[in-house]
Amino acid sequence: MELLSSEEVRSLDKQVLGSGVALDDLINAVGKALFQSLERLIEPKQKILGLLGPGHNGDDAAVVCRLLAENNFGVDLFEAGETKRSATEWPPGIVVVDSLDGRNFHEYDWVIDGLYGTGLCRPLPSELVEWLDKINGASCGRVAIDIPTGVQCDSGDIYPGAFMADVTLTVAAPKRGLYLLPGRGFCGDIQVVDVPSLQNFIKRENIATQALPSYDFSVLSPTMTDSKYSRGKVAVVLSEDFPGAGLMVALAAQGAGAGYVKVHCPQSLLKECQIRYPHLVFSPYDSRSSLLGLLENEKAQSLVLGSGWHQESIDFSFPLNEDTHYIFDGGCLQDEFLLSEELRDRSNFVITPHWGELKRLSFLDGENKWEKTQSFISQSAGLVVAKGYDTLIAQQKHTTLLATWNSPTLATAGSGDILCGIIAAFSARDRDARLASAMAVDVHRKLAQNHPVTISPTTMIARLAEVLNGLE
Repeated sequence: MELLSSEEVRSLDKQVLGSGVALDDLINAVGKALFQSLERLIEPKQKILGLLGPGHNGDDAAVVCRLLAENNFGVDLFEAGETKRSATEWPPGIVVVDSLDGRNFHEYDWVIDGLYGTGLCRPLPSELVEWLDKINGASCGRVAIDIPTGVQCDSGDIYPGAFMADVTLTVAAPKRGLYLLPGRGFCGDIQVVDVPSLQNFIKRENIATQALPSYDFSVLSPTMTDSKYSRGKVAVVLSEDFPGAGLMVALAAQGAGAGYVKVHCPQSLLKECQIRYPHLVFSPYDSRSSLLGLLENEKAQSLVLGSGWHQESIDFSFPLNEDTHYIFDGGCLQDEFLLSEELRDRSNFVITPHWGELKRLSFLDGENKWEKTQSFISQSAGLVVAKGYDTLIAQQKHTTLLATWNSPTLATAGSGDILCGIIAAFSARDRDARLASAMAVDVHRKLAQNHPVTISPTTMIARLAEVLNGLE
């Protein structure tokens, strides 16, 4: 599923109009399709308030309001901006109101937001903010046309007073900002309204962002000729700071199908680890120099470093093996390490920051998740998995993938370590870090799919077999 930016929306409109479709015909086609979708939401004789802006979003909403009135719905209509549509356009049943001051928004069954769409790039007028705040607090249902007013199409950032929709009827294709936080919280149920005259011009290869798909995990099934070595070797580096994080990575990698998991652990932890986890292979180190020796000579297909490490403990770098996929988490997510000479021009590594870690990387430009991930891939050939409800997977010369659904219960300590382990297991098998990361994010979100309140890391690891074997 393609997720459009504001520029891609403008380009799409330009292509359609350039093909000979008249603007009025396009607006009427969009408005009619929106009305047909609305008919499934509203009931006869319900009272409706239509909010119209000065642009094409308002034009689409105007057609919707006209069709509602023609079908015996009572519609009050308010137009924002200095330029008003001709009163002769409105059929009987529409009451035009000049101001929303003093209006009781609780008396409406539905409010339709057609104020501002994908082109909004500045804060809303203060008077409009005041009205929208009251509408958001009213008991009426709220429907947004294309994108809620105040939600920025490209980044998901919001302006004060953003319309909080129960349903968003997005035209032809979803807009990227509908699925990025905090905007996602203002969109309610997102429904795509089919408009063939627009959809016929959407070319997948021209769209920068795609929704993360749901994958068939049967492609990971072993064959009769597989051995534990051919199913992928994963190495994980434990720290003395928080060794539990690295152990969760190792257990998740094993649970996700890695055939051989080796754990480089501090000498002081070796005996206890061997007793507690006999199914893992442990390789001890007793100094920084011995750890560097292990890292430089490690031949695993995937290696995870940084989980459970303090940033000040990652005060070293090492040459990367060309045949190994590296997953850098936790303590590695710092400017000095990521800008090191060893990572320059390298593409065989993945970083897995959550939003707080992404914000702390001072070499990245931008104010939001989208801008910072794009800043990273403009400066690095590596891949970024920006974790969260709206996980982004981005790399140079590739379409960015965005998780359009996820589970809030994954916001718990240890969840990110499990994701690292799954990425490591899949990249050790598949050898394509981007596909491996995308499949890992898909598995990860499905672990919590039927756990709406809480899920522990140990439960996630236990459920890996269920999800991967398709037992749900």
